[in-house]
Amino acid sequence: MILSFDAESNGLHGEAFAAAYDPKTDTVALFRPASSERNMLHELVHAASLKALNKKGLAAIQMKALFAHVEKTGKLTGMYGIRNVDEFIAEAFSNPKFQAM
Repeated sequence: MILSFDAESNGLHGEAFAAAYDPKTDTVALFRPASSERNMLHELVHAASLKALNKKGLAAIQMKALFAHVEKTGKLTGMYGIRNVDEFIAEAFSNPKFQAM
């Protein structure tokens, strides 16, 4: 896995994001130094969880069910972590505000 502040060389573009994970190249890029620790953790959680979600095993089924349940409650509407199950997992492990909600 390559960790880089030079996102352009990795084919990633961060105009809208502070960081990104590219599953095709298994790379993480940081676009801004602000909050880099939290952003790095968020992207590394993507790196660790996307493959597990795609395997469709018990853990993936359970996490998708948990996401569907939380989404249905409407309590997190508008938060970044409720966009999809991938962001839900990454925010749950990296964002203290999301965790508190």
